[in-house]
Formats: sequence, C-alpha cells, structure tokens
Amino acid sequence: MKKLNLITVLISLILIISCGQENKKKENSSESSENSNTKGGNLATAMVDYETYIEMRSALLDINPEEFGMTKSESNNQIFGVILDISQGDSVVTISAYQTGDVSVYYSTGMLYMAGVNVERFREMAVEYTNLSQEYIELAEKTDNKNLPESGFVKFYFVTNNGIYSYQNELNSILENESDWGVMIDNGLKIVKAYDEAINK
Repeated sequence: MKKLNLITVLISLILIISCGQENKKKENSSESSENSNTKGGNLATAMVDYETYIEMRSALLDINPEEFGMTKSESNNQIFGVILDISQGDSVVTISAYQTGDVSVYYSTGMLYMAGVNVERFREMAVEYTNLSQEYIELAEKTDNKNLPESGFVKFYFVTNNGIYSYQNELNSILENESDWGVMIDNGLKIVKAYDEAINK
C-alpha cells in the first residue's frame, strides 16, 4: 500500500471543507437543485437542509448488495460500496462509491454532488475506489453503528455481502503516522476535487 504526502492531504481537505461552507452561504435561503453537463452524461447538484443530508447519508448505508446479485459468503467479504465520512469542525464531508459506478459527495452543510453511472469519468472512479477498498476490509470490524464520526475523526464504512464493516481513527493520527488508510482518504478527496472541477468548469 502506498504512503502519501501529509501536507497535500491537509491542504486538499481545508479547501474542500471551505468549498462546502461557501456553497451553503450561496444557497442558504432554500433547497435547490440543478444539472451540469459533462462528457458522457449529467452531474446533479442539490442544496438541502441538514435533516435531508442525514436521510440521504443513511440511505447510502442501507443499500442491500443482495439486490444487486451479491451473495453471502462466510469465507469471503466482497465490498459492494464504501462510504467515507471526514469530520472537521462543524462540517462533515461524506464520500460514497459503489461497484455499480454510482459515486456521490454530500456536505453536511447542504451541498450534494451526484453522478449517474452514465458519466464515464465518475463511474470509473467509483469502481476504482471500491476495488481499492477491498485491500482494507481485513482491517475493519463488523458493526451496526452508523453514526457520524466526531470532529477531527474519519470513519470508513464498507457495505459488503456479509453486512457493514467500519474503521475509525483521528485524521491527524492517520496522516502523521503515514498510515495506509491515508491512501483511502487521498483517493476519496480526488473524487471531491473531480466534482468541483466538473461543476465549476
């Protein structure tokens, strides 16, 4: 597993959290949504309240892989989807990706980014991220707890054919100790940056 540059990740994270807060200021008056054209399909954005963010995040964790053809196996945990929550200050960024090619970014401050499987760039990023996460499943523990992490923490959820597994740690601890989990954070942030570039082009 590759290591990554601490400064690069911290700068990316600061910019991403700031972007989410700025988007809320712009759209703060009411819920809204719009589509942006990109190569191969449309990206959808929406501005919602905190309660709707929580509902949509919960829906990400409630997906049943069996409905998509995955079967349970006592000897093999196959990852269908991965959800990453990064909590800093009073904001959380939730990044999700699934083997179907669905990928999204939800800010607790209200901005949602979504792309269907018809958007090639994001479909490929979704599959690559879920494939990468397979390397980490042995480091996670099975859980029924779907809570958001506390400020300063990151939490990974792996939706598998055998239930949900999770891993949580302090962001600074992961980065300062050059933990392999930093690679998962870095690749998750690449999805966020790709959305920002596509929406704001």
